[in-house]
Amino acid sequence: RIDSMRTLVRSKDNGHAVGVGPSRIQTTDGGASWQTRYINFEAWNHRSIFFLDADNGWWVGETGFYKWVPAQPDSPATIAINDPYSFRAIHFVTKDDGVAVGIDGVIYKTVSGDQGPWVKQASDVSEDLNSVHFPVVAVGWAVGDKGVVLGTSNNGDMWAPQAVDMTFNELNSVFF
Repeated sequence: RIDSMRTLVRSKDNGHAVGVGPSRIQTTDGGASWQTRYINFEAWNHRSIFFLDADNGWWVGETGFYKWVPAQPDSPATIAINDPYSFRAIHFVTKDDGVAVGIDGVIYKTVSGDQGPWVKQASDVSEDLNSVHFPVVAVGWAVGDKGVVLGTSNNGDMWAPQAVDMTFNELNSVFF
């Protein structure tokens, strides 16, 4: 279902999108046409994809974290997380520094890229977190259900609620 896919184009010609189903789509002509690329695992509902550059791409979904491997584009590496969380978004500011967020306020971060480990961080919220973005290495925000906005200024080690004058709407995306 193309209408439910989340898209990130990593250059003017090359882009990827993920969504519902065990596949992703890819373009190599600036989005004029898209080709289906099957993913060889049982994951079903992919929520977010992020490419830092041509060689470093990750995505998350209901069944975990995945790393795109350029030499094996249809066989992503699964990144082991020992919690049964459904993830909604992932963002890397360098190939080593990444954060993923998801249901029940879950936040995981790494400072070692796909070499791991991914460490669970305290968010002190129970609402689902739907998006995360770091404009620079140390400073980032996550947003979610019921108008939740969390901020960090220490590379995601600690997260604090941000003042928001709304508490009933779902926030789906954040970007700086």
